[in-house]
Amino acid sequence: MEKLGYEKPSPIQMAAIPLGLQFRDVIGVAETGSGKTAAFVLPMLTYIMKQPVMTEALAAEGPYAVIMAPTRELALQIEARARARAPAHAAMSWLASKAARPAGLHVRV
Repeated sequence: MEKLGYEKPSPIQMAAIPLGLQFRDVIGVAETGSGKTAAFVLPMLTYIMKQPVMTEALAAEGPYAVIMAPTRELALQIEARARARAPAHAAMSWLASKAARPAGLHVRV
């Protein structure tokens, strides 16, 4: 965390990061600006960096991680923060859907 410029983790980060590193499900509620994005992105990136390099065969099984956000703006913000925290040498592909979706159930096959 110090390498990323954090002097001390926030309460949500102290609670969520250890659980995320154990691959546990976490539900966290905290105020805006409290570090929620880092609380789930850092364990996610740690997990992804331990996986084999994505190949066509592995890609057919699905992505290593999916983040869903309720708004396009939040999705883009999360993508930007995740990219900034990913190791520079990491070969990762990113896709934040910039298309608004109407309310309701959406299934992609």
